[in-house]
Amino acid sequence: MLDKSVVRRILNALWRLYQDKELSLEETISLAAFEWLLQNSPGAIAISEATENILKRLRNIPQTALLLRELKTVTPSKYFRRWARRLRGLGYTREDAKLLSLGTFGMYEEKLVEGCKIITYDLRLINKYKLDYDRIQLELEKMRRSLKPPYRIVGLPKVVAPESML
Repeated sequence: MLDKSVVRRILNALWRLYQDKELSLEETISLAAFEWLLQNSPGAIAISEATENILKRLRNIPQTALLLRELKTVTPSKYFRRWARRLRGLGYTREDAKLLSLGTFGMYEEKLVEGCKIITYDLRLINKYKLDYDRIQLELEKMRRSLKPPYRIVGLPKVVAPESML
């Protein structure tokens, strides 16, 4: 799942290529990661509803339409809010908790996301998540005990920088 910062850089890269301008390093990396995902995970590149709503406002830009054709939208499932509240209790911002919760209790094409990778430039989130991973896993285990299938088998997402996709 691409976070909005990565999507913004991909969109900027496409626009700058169209204008025959040089790309920044982050734009180059984001575009390369997107191309890698297109080749290796076609039809499985996802964004949140919030990011989709931003892109829909820019739909008249041809590069945005290109992106929207390739992206699936992840929507919250039944336990999304409960899990986001628990993540907030672990010190995550509202936005980060929602993103992580989507990676655990998100759905697209009426299936739970599985083996989700959240690709972001938010180094603070990446580092905090790595540090808190074991504690988050324990919290998820406690919550899963009371859930019904298919929610009982959900797992935590991976949170990575775009460079790790290359």
